[in-house]
Amino acid sequence: GDSRSESPFESLHQHLRESVEHVQKFTVSSVENVQRSADEAKENIGQLTLNTVEHSQSFVEKLSAGVEDIIPTTPNSSAAAPRTFTSLCPWCGEDAAHLVEKNAWGRKPERRCGGCNGFTCACDRWKRCSNAAKVHEFWDHALCDACDQVQKSHAE
Repeated sequence: GDSRSESPFESLHQHLRESVEHVQKFTVSSVENVQRSADEAKENIGQLTLNTVEHSQSFVEKLSAGVEDIIPTTPNSSAAAPRTFTSLCPWCGEDAAHLVEKNAWGRKPERRCGGCNGFTCACDRWKRCSNAAKVHEFWDHALCDACDQVQKSHAE
């Protein structure tokens, strides 16, 4: 026979060591999962907040447009005057009149600069800023160039 058989204490010690290693691996995995979930939440909260703000702004602009369409802005006229806004154009840099062209569902109303014909939209800081932001075919800039620079300087 084997003169060196495993004692009950050695067996228990080995079992405890394996249990501790299992708990350590589980803890590391759990911490990594929590960190991953927290990182995803951080990424998504910004987009969810931005979507909520854009939706609210779009709703207010649609409501305003609806009121202007119902109440003529030109005296003794049956049709409302075209909606124009004077703002700094991000394409040509001129302070020009921007005519509202269209309001695509889910996007801010598009405007066209009277100076360069570039497509623009309102800066998302519209309560404090009257400048325009660039509009591209499939996406819009959220901020005008000036507000974008301010935001970038605060982030540094």
